[in-house]
Amino acid sequence: MNNVCLEILISTHGTEGPGRVEAMRLPEVPGVRYLVSCQAAPMPVPDGLARRTDVDIRFVDGTGLSANRNALLDRASAPLVMFADDDLVLTADGVGAMIKTMDENPDLDGACFSPVDKWRDYPSEPFVLKAHARHYYYALLCELVLRREALVRTGVRFSLQMGVNAPYLHSGEDDLFLYRILCKGLCVKYFPIDTYNHPHPSTGFRHQPPGVLRSRGAVLLTMHPLTAVPRMLRLARRLPQPTLPAFGHMLRGALYALTHRL
Repeated sequence: MNNVCLEILISTHGTEGPGRVEAMRLPEVPGVRYLVSCQAAPMPVPDGLARRTDVDIRFVDGTGLSANRNALLDRASAPLVMFADDDLVLTADGVGAMIKTMDENPDLDGACFSPVDKWRDYPSEPFVLKAHARHYYYALLCELVLRREALVRTGVRFSLQMGVNAPYLHSGEDDLFLYRILCKGLCVKYFPIDTYNHPHPSTGFRHQPPGVLRSRGAVLLTMHPLTAVPRMLRLARRLPQPTLPAFGHMLRGALYALTHRL
């Protein structure tokens, strides 16, 4: 496929992974290619994907969402990249709006967007993201489009100690990824443009099991080392679950972050 300007990097896993990607009904958009990485043994690809010239699916060894995303980033070659889960809902208009926004803002290293159906508050005005002052807006990875060369220059990778199927911290890799690229100086701007949909809230917005709570503690300690503990307590009080156990899990995650390289 020639003249690719955006690659959408889709992580999936298991024997049902290719079927989930096929069910996404990925829109065919000129200049867009879908790179799919499935952590599973090689298997037949569903017809709906096999006949697509704009979809490149590969099967890889290993486990963990962060490892899968790093592998996709290594494969990417287009000027723009976007990471996606295997249940994201994309439209041709939404993808086109992302490309148009980046084309119209060549000074930006990246842009964040909003979903059509909003299950949380989103800012109504554009603004440039800062590592420690993000207007109470926390971008999700699937809302972010980045210039690949700028990202590669930072050397930032997804932490193998965090994310789905990681040993102890089961989320938070997206937060640290965004925080670190901003600390490295990338200029990322939020635009209140609806470009996608997600069928359910992200992990961090649902009832949170211990592995997710530990991740919240690890992220808060990394991003706010001097005020992490009061931030953890304030967050624990806001969660729809008992405060003290949630706070304890976050403290254990913070301790893990101190003793492991994230």
